[in-house]
Amino acid sequence: MSSAGVFRRVFSGNQRFVTPAITFYFKTSPSINPACSVGFAVSSKHYNAVERNYLKRRMREAKRKSITQINTVLEKHGLCMDLVMTARGNLGCIRKITLADITGDVESFCHHIATNLNKQ
Repeated sequence: MSSAGVFRRVFSGNQRFVTPAITFYFKTSPSINPACSVGFAVSSKHYNAVERNYLKRRMREAKRKSITQINTVLEKHGLCMDLVMTARGNLGCIRKITLADITGDVESFCHHIATNLNKQ
């Protein structure tokens, strides 16, 4: 995702999932070609450029490891999803946040999506 309009549309929706390190904002819609489009946002209010880039790299890697699982769930239900992953502002020392922490949060989000879509 690169368009500011897409980010605004996702943020203005009321679907979000909060984990200790990341807040996931998402918007689903019916689609013939199910897929997940992912964007990343890290506030400059809380972090300097080095820390923001560190977090974005970790979020990208966690997404890369889990995107197949998300797309499988979306394909099963015939949906596409716009997803924005944002780092929480109360993380303290950024270097203590590991890839395993962020990957765990992404997997929790995947489980949340699968559970809620199966209820519908």
